[in-house]
Amino acid sequence: MKIRIQLIIDNDERTRRDIARWERTSFASETLGLQLDEAKALLQTSQQVMVSAQVESYLAKQVACPHCGSRHRLKGRHEIVVRSLFGTVHLGSPRFRRCSCQGLSSPGAGKSTSPLAAALPDRTLPERLYLESKWASLVSYGVTAQLLEDVLPLDGQVNANGIRRHIHQVARRCERDLQAEQDTEPRAEEWPTDNIPPPKPAITVGLDGGYIRSRDAPNRNEGWFEVIAGKSTVQQGGSSCFAFVHRLDRHARARIGSVLKSQGLVYHQPVTFVTDGGDTVRSWPKRLHPRAEHVIDWFHIAMRFTVLKQMTKGISIADANPEDPDDHPERLLDSAKWYLWHGNVHHSLERIDTLIELIEHDERVAEGPERRKLARTLNELYDYLESNRDLIPDYGDRRRHGEAISSSIAESTVNQVISRRFVKKQQMRWQPETAHLLLQVRTQTLNGTLRETFQRWWPAMTPISAPLCRSLSQQPGVGRAGLA
Repeated sequence: MKIRIQLIIDNDERTRRDIARWERTSFASETLGLQLDEAKALLQTSQQVMVSAQVESYLAKQVACPHCGSRHRLKGRHEIVVRSLFGTVHLGSPRFRRCSCQGLSSPGAGKSTSPLAAALPDRTLPERLYLESKWASLVSYGVTAQLLEDVLPLDGQVNANGIRRHIHQVARRCERDLQAEQDTEPRAEEWPTDNIPPPKPAITVGLDGGYIRSRDAPNRNEGWFEVIAGKSTVQQGGSSCFAFVHRLDRHARARIGSVLKSQGLVYHQPVTFVTDGGDTVRSWPKRLHPRAEHVIDWFHIAMRFTVLKQMTKGISIADANPEDPDDHPERLLDSAKWYLWHGNVHHSLERIDTLIELIEHDERVAEGPERRKLARTLNELYDYLESNRDLIPDYGDRRRHGEAISSSIAESTVNQVISRRFVKKQQMRWQPETAHLLLQVRTQTLNGTLRETFQRWWPAMTPISAPLCRSLSQQPGVGRAGLA
């Protein structure tokens, strides 16, 4: 059996061209349908024929001057290289002398013009740029290059360095869009306070930090920089994640605000931020939203008490009174934790202070490194709770009312956004700037908004959900394929 595929341009039989021919002598599972190499060749040939027809049609309209209708004089020809999703295409680009009427109306314009070069300022087409950015944000640059070469006719035309440059270009354009959006957004103190509808349910934002190896460090065990990752969730809807390098990003407020806005945030809607109480995130919530509520994650507090309870098992108190709770470190810790669960920070600090006095100054406690380590850890806990006492709510009451008390969503976000791409099996070290740029594309990919961003930049891009093929009556002038 012989199979031939032909392409007809503009429904004109004179433009009929053979783009593929195959012969099948046997019927078996390995010969059924197209093979990978055959599909690559078909895509590459179809792309070349289609591009040639489009370029020819476009240049035919550029020969005459749009102002006076006279024919442009040809100055020369040069070749431009366009990197498409189905291979690199070399296009002949004529350069025309500018018409005298157009030159008089535009004295600052050049003496010649290249219409094709002007129409294609981006030599890497958006579809290829999108696919490179999407996959490079999920796996390494080298694996992305190999993947594209395996499934597309791009043998020898794609490499890790080129993909890295492209994803940085995409991320920098996203950063410029964020800055432009920030300039048009009202500040928190400028938001209206009257004539507003009833508020929507609160949005919960979990924030946490992760660490990435720094390229500037002397070895792999030293020099890590911090990345803040978070996830915003609504009660009846999806979630969106974000991430940025803390010491580098100057637009953290606008970045988080943009994510909240994408989830339908209005001016008067309450937002709950759940964090571990670190210095890097403590001052953000009020700057981000006038009705923001900042809550310390209960998980981090509970883990500190769990560690301390294990440490107290190695401490012995001679002649301890079994009926006096102040003579038993474990009972003091349980009491302090119970007070914290119910939002009574004052009494909790009193119990911790009593335990510190017992460990540091009571002669009945045996000397040793365990005693000094326990005293140091208790003082750290006391300082942590004292510095965050305004952010500790009644956790029991919040839990009974279904409100957030844990930043577990942020913990999983750190693993999803940072660890899987930058830390675990990815052994390379990073510069803060390049890691920050890659994070912006990765979060858009995970949120499912990367395609929307590309469509905003190039409105003519076809949505992913649209049909791959359309009939000639629906899309005239492009072409149709026939099976012979």
